[in-house]
Amino acid sequence: MKKLMVFLSVTVFVIGMISSVVASEPRGRFAISANGGIAKITGDISDYFEMGFGGGFAAEYFIVDNLSLGGSYQYNSFKFKLTDEEKARKQDLEEEIGYLETEIWQTPESVYKEYLKQQIAALKAELKELEGSFKLKSISLQGKYYLPTEGKFAPYLLGGLGEYTASNGSSETKTGIHLGMGGKYFSAQRVGFIIEGAYHIVFTEEESIKYFDMKAGLIFYLGGK
Repeated sequence: MKKLMVFLSVTVFVIGMISSVVASEPRGRFAISANGGIAKITGDISDYFEMGFGGGFAAEYFIVDNLSLGGSYQYNSFKFKLTDEEKARKQDLEEEIGYLETEIWQTPESVYKEYLKQQIAALKAELKELEGSFKLKSISLQGKYYLPTEGKFAPYLLGGLGEYTASNGSSETKTGIHLGMGGKYFSAQRVGFIIEGAYHIVFTEEESIKYFDMKAGLIFYLGGK
């Protein structure tokens, strides 16, 4: 996580330094964005999860110059880390499914094909359970402050509060916060690229769920100057 934060900080600083046109976010401007990226659960429970992937979208309105308020929706999925025994079983299942699918293609008997399909369905169900994932969805209110810079690149700080829904078979919704930083590069008057990283803390009854995400995407302006 620390390496990702350092990388993001350096990226924001370097691109901001090499820009040459004044970046301004005037009051009354409205923007929407879409993103995708990676996420990593931290803390004691991190040993149980692989790197996650996800995406989302956001909207923001500039209430004063360089300060916006808005909302965001994010979705991330984390696969469980498998033990050596589980990895071996996964490989066996995949090989057996492949073998049975070949059998279906080669056999002309419809009754036997139906039997093979049932076998494959049972094996795929076991494989799906073995490859289970932990999903996190969030709907948050957030604010962004764009740092005064000279250039097409506009770095910003962000923070938000929202509801996080964790699901793994059953689902549970808890309150959480996130803090982070990012930057936006204007490729045209109303279109830009964004890169953003944030640290999330979801407050649960036991150990809080903590994770870091890093994402990139596009932003579109729909009003203002």
